[in-house]
Amino acid sequence: IISPAFYSDHYVFTLSNKDGVFTASHKTVKYSYPDWVPEISLESQKEVTETEWNAFTERLNAACFWTMEVVPEDNYWITDGSRFLLEAYLDETNDCTKRQYHIISRVKGYESKEVTKLRKALVKICSGVGGE
Repeated sequence: IISPAFYSDHYVFTLSNKDGVFTASHKTVKYSYPDWVPEISLESQKEVTETEWNAFTERLNAACFWTMEVVPEDNYWITDGSRFLLEAYLDETNDCTKRQYHIISRVKGYESKEVTKLRKALVKICSGVGGE
């Protein structure tokens, strides 16, 4: 999820593996004033190759995603800019952390190089664009 501000549009990029079928999607969530009721629109959805899936999961592992802080101290109080959330689920427990789920939250421009690469790779796979 990439969110430019608290009550602005959110961009949701999903990469999933269901029964060996790899899919990527890009959705926009718009909020209407004054109710702030979300309106979700599917921007794109496509099948991705096993090679693309493996490359992204290898990138997650190389960045040590499963042991990253959820919100690092230097990102905690930043309210300006786009916030990026990355969630991951596993069918099996991760060997290192003994968990099947992890999430990180970063502010675009304040994240590490590894997280920037993950964000850009996910956006590129899901939307087919450059990954900003």
